[in-house]
Amino acid sequence: MVTSLAVSENGWTLLSAGRDKIVNLWDLLNYEFKLTVPTYEVLEAVRAIPTESPFAACLRSNEPHSGKKKKLGSPPIYFLTVGKRGVVRIWNSEGGACLFEQKASDATVTSDEDDTTRGFTSAECYL
Repeated sequence: MVTSLAVSENGWTLLSAGRDKIVNLWDLLNYEFKLTVPTYEVLEAVRAIPTESPFAACLRSNEPHSGKKKKLGSPPIYFLTVGKRGVVRIWNSEGGACLFEQKASDATVTSDEDDTTRGFTSAECYL
């Protein structure tokens, strides 16, 4: 089940996330599937990080450079996910790499009533 959709800054890539623990990237120009990024967590939200933001520049500068060919044929898309564990994670569409994972989260709450753990239910990205 899809729980969240986001569109890249240039408007040509759709990101879909859901309870199936994956983020799918879709090419809106050709209406084709691009890539699946396994996140290993039930997701409630996905947000694209604007490519020209200072935050994206910082992410680019801290990544190890490799000689790998780009999978998407376009610049990588940075995005964040939040979900059941209440942990924010930042990803690079290039190779599906997790660049950052929050160590702990105050959003995770255990309920005595139904023994379930809840995390985030949404996210916004203003950069």
